[in-house]
Amino acid sequence: MPSGAKDIRLTELKDTVSQLNTTTSTQNELIRSLQAKLKEHAEKEAKKDQLIENLQAQLEYLKTKMFGSTSEIRRGLFPGQMSLFDFVGEEEKKQYQIAMPDAAEFPKEDLLAFEKDILGVYVSGHPLDEYMELWKTNITARTTDFVPDEETGKAILTDGARVTVGGMITNKVLKTTKTGKMMAFVTIEDLVGTVEALVFPKDYENKRDLLIQDSKVFVRGRASMGDDAAGKLILEQVIPFDSLPKELWLKFADKADYDKKQKQVMELLKMEEGQDTVIIYLEKERAKKILPANWRVCANRTMAERLYPVIGENNVKLVEKGLKR
Repeated sequence: MPSGAKDIRLTELKDTVSQLNTTTSTQNELIRSLQAKLKEHAEKEAKKDQLIENLQAQLEYLKTKMFGSTSEIRRGLFPGQMSLFDFVGEEEKKQYQIAMPDAAEFPKEDLLAFEKDILGVYVSGHPLDEYMELWKTNITARTTDFVPDEETGKAILTDGARVTVGGMITNKVLKTTKTGKMMAFVTIEDLVGTVEALVFPKDYENKRDLLIQDSKVFVRGRASMGDDAAGKLILEQVIPFDSLPKELWLKFADKADYDKKQKQVMELLKMEEGQDTVIIYLEKERAKKILPANWRVCANRTMAERLYPVIGENNVKLVEKGLKR
């Protein structure tokens, strides 16, 4: 076989192997996505079963309290009928009283998820309610800005506008392109509506670990206002709510107060290493000290609650720095 023909054959074989590798990678991604969805579904079903079990136990208790047990109902039908408990003293009767089942209360987000799953809408609140201020501060557009006005037929956003939206990922659909690569269609829900974000293969490959169902994220990208009923968002950047930079401010009455509590405070700071800055403020001296980079922490609610007993709840403050414009 001539040298040129061999080279062509070798190139064809390399291309075939490359396509097979890409196809295998795509199939593995689909399998992982399916497995994750099955696991998530199983966990939700287990939580639902536990909730139903708790509610049934409480319902049985309330029915007994309101209508009485079977024996009590029977006694009402046959006046004068007595039971062994009628001969027992009041103190002893208390030992046989039925107690309300101690059913653990589910986290608010789980209950809201059940409402949406069963009723199709949130009833008692919204998963983003507690993030209202954070959301308002960092977005430049709402999902309703992608929807054309009924009268004018025009949306607030124009095609190509660069925007930041924030919300919760409520759905993700994976597609395979003609070249065998993966892309995704992600639904972002905020407090006023939803918008579909298109994630092209290169961006999906780099950001897929952040595109998790129910995760709360800010998404930056370009508005695509085509002929569809509502515009779409071309995703370029994903920032989880909990990854926004923060400052942890710790206030002390004076330097003596700081010296007294310093060791205990530093031990607690070691427990939550991260990227957030810690600032010490001495009220009497009106002085502040920014701790060096090796003392940066993950400034979250858990960290703050650990510090409350040591320096007081009013002396611990988390300051959100927000997204860089």
